[in-house]
Amino acid sequence: ATGARRWNDANVLVMSLRSTPEAVAKEICDAWLEAQPDESEQATIAKVERPQPAAVAQKVREK
Repeated sequence: ATGARRWNDANVLVMSLRSTPEAVAKEICDAWLEAQPDESEQATIAKVERPQPAAVAQKVREK
């Protein structure tokens, strides 16, 4: 969780309800919420194109 936030600036955290004990889930959530993106990764993060809603809708229609 920490690495996903730090190096990928991820905004979604997913855990398995069946496979993740409550104590581990709490530890993962705490790590996720406390982590900040790594400053040295900002250039890489900025390169990621954030699609506009209209562009996403067009791609869905094309499929």
